[in-house]
Amino acid sequence: MRIVTNGCFDLFHTGHRYFLKECIKFAGEGELLVLVNSDRSVRELKGKGRPIDECRYRVGSVALFLEDYFKNLKGPQPNSYSIRTFDTEDELFDLIWSFKPDLIVKGNDRDVRTIVGSVNFSVAIVPRLMEQGPTGKIDISTTRILKERNESQD
Repeated sequence: MRIVTNGCFDLFHTGHRYFLKECIKFAGEGELLVLVNSDRSVRELKGKGRPIDECRYRVGSVALFLEDYFKNLKGPQPNSYSIRTFDTEDELFDLIWSFKPDLIVKGNDRDVRTIVGSVNFSVAIVPRLMEQGPTGKIDISTTRILKERNESQD
């Protein structure tokens, strides 16, 4: 299968690794395209102070994870994978359109109707990785990590 996903991948963490592993499962022995938001795009989406990590570090984190994961993966793995960056939703759509994926894979933090390309291509939703917090299950996300950091500094 031809799988495409996109995201900010800011403060690359366990949730990102889990999500990319799920994308790899969907891809099987096909192709995987990971599209990473540019710094400008992250600022527009997430607001002032974001991204924490510059685009080149975020892309590097994704690349290093994929390389290490594929070295140790037993069983099917994509025949090819690539990582690209994009600035705008129009550019994101153009990249998805030119790739012609069998499936767009996204996290469950987005309504399917708002996912770029969802009108033209099938979408699979991956639930966020959860962990036990002091008051119950909490999602592993960059936004939550930053919120906890800010609260601990107060």
